[in-house]
Amino acid sequence: MRALFALVATPLVGRVRRRIAQLAVADEAQGVPAYALVTVVFVTVLIVVLAALGDSIGVFLQGLVDQLPFGI
Repeated sequence: MRALFALVATPLVGRVRRRIAQLAVADEAQGVPAYALVTVVFVTVLIVVLAALGDSIGVFLQGLVDQLPFGI
C-alpha cells in the first residue's frame, strides 16, 4: 500500500510544489503596488493624526518626562 501511495503521491507533490512556486512569484509581483499603497495610506494617516494632536503631544511628553525619577 505504501508503494502505491509513493507512486501516486510523489508526482502529485512535485506538481503541487511547482504550482505553489509559480503562484508565489505571481503574488510577489502583485504585492508591490499593494505594499506601496498601504505605506502611503499609513504615512498620510500618521501625519494627519500628529497634525491634529498638535501641542498635546508635547505637553504629554513633557509631563511624562517630569514624572521620571531623575534629578534633571
